[in-house]
Amino acid sequence: MRKLRYKKVSKYVEKEGFLLDIGCGSDFIFLKMNMDKIKFGYGVDKRAGNLNFKNIKIIELNLDVHQDIPIESDSIDQIFMLATFEHLAYPEKILNELRRLLKNGGEIFLTTPTKLAKPILEFLAYKIGLVDKEGVKDHKHYFSKSEIEAMFKRAGFEMAKHKYFEFGLNQFLILRK
Repeated sequence: MRKLRYKKVSKYVEKEGFLLDIGCGSDFIFLKMNMDKIKFGYGVDKRAGNLNFKNIKIIELNLDVHQDIPIESDSIDQIFMLATFEHLAYPEKILNELRRLLKNGGEIFLTTPTKLAKPILEFLAYKIGLVDKEGVKDHKHYFSKSEIEAMFKRAGFEMAKHKYFEFGLNQFLILRK
């Protein structure tokens, strides 16, 4: 499912842009899928080792502990947070840091489950075993559209797009600085 999500949002990746993937994973698949399109990509994940790979730099960083990302201010064109935002202990602090990193006009592309998804994900994880239990257990937030919209507005972002998918269990957002 992760690869399908990555493939769908890859159409938004700018050619020759500077990209940041928050929650890239130790395999940084999304960045690898788009490395020929981008000028440079950064990946941040608490389970990834520090690594340089062609035009990609992976930074091991636990954003629940350290909200400062060691990347120059106003240097990123696009930030992708695919199934990551719900895992952050301090999402508003991270949004402020992402605002610092983004160039004016830069965008955040985000997917996150809705409140409706919580009981379904827990059932699929704990009762049936179809979904990773640890991943669901690590969800710290489930957001309604109004909650997430207010949070992004407070952080200084405008919502350019909001769309529900997977029967309203998830939402896709594009936010602009």
